[in-house]
Amino acid sequence: PSRAGTIRSFSSFGTPAGGGLRQVVGWSNSPGAVYGLHAHPYDKVLCAVDGEIAFSVGATGRPVALRPGDRLDIPAHTPHRAVVGSHGVVCLEAQVPPRLT
Repeated sequence: PSRAGTIRSFSSFGTPAGGGLRQVVGWSNSPGAVYGLHAHPYDKVLCAVDGEIAFSVGATGRPVALRPGDRLDIPAHTPHRAVVGSHGVVCLEAQVPPRLT
């Protein structure tokens, strides 16, 4: 299982165990863009395609840099923020529906 702030290399855009993709989008942002502290009601899977973005995830808020080929899983309701690197960033993002227990 993934932990908040865990980066893994990706060769395919798979999902965490037991989840199907709800939505996959590509997005980009310019250098220095800031995403303030927020959370989502779904698991988020991010894959960096180009550039760099630094996320602070969970209780520790320890920065985690995401570079091309890196994948970051952020569990639902986990607070996180991000700052885009000096060359901008391009990412693929998937939303994974909540698991039914």
